[in-house]
Amino acid sequence: MTEEWRQWAQAAILTPPLPMEKSRLLSAECLGAGGIDVSDGLGADLHKMCESSAIGAVVDANSIPVDPHVRELALKLGVEPWAFAFAGGGDFQFLASADRTAADKLNWIGFHLIGELTAERDLSLRVGNRVVG
Repeated sequence: MTEEWRQWAQAAILTPPLPMEKSRLLSAECLGAGGIDVSDGLGADLHKMCESSAIGAVVDANSIPVDPHVRELALKLGVEPWAFAFAGGGDFQFLASADRTAADKLNWIGFHLIGELTAERDLSLRVGNRVVG
């Protein structure tokens, strides 16, 4: 990895950006139905959120936002870039649930739609046309 990449990784870990404005707008617009800090990784924290609400979820792997630096590392390691989201978390990042009708507002605020909640209590991952889990 390059020195620039190392500096990015160190800054991402030691001084992560705080999504305060996103959080404030989510609250001010009354868009969030639930949420959780993603510090243990997307999979673990999504599981906690769904367990506490007695619901399930289907996550679209290709919709998970991935930093270009992580994409570069994934390419070098020969793994899918989205896999990093499940293996590790980042303090000050969060996962929120909202009604699908709010998708445009959430996108404008800076959120990314990565899946949908289900009445069935299973967690699944959609990779292209294939659903796993």
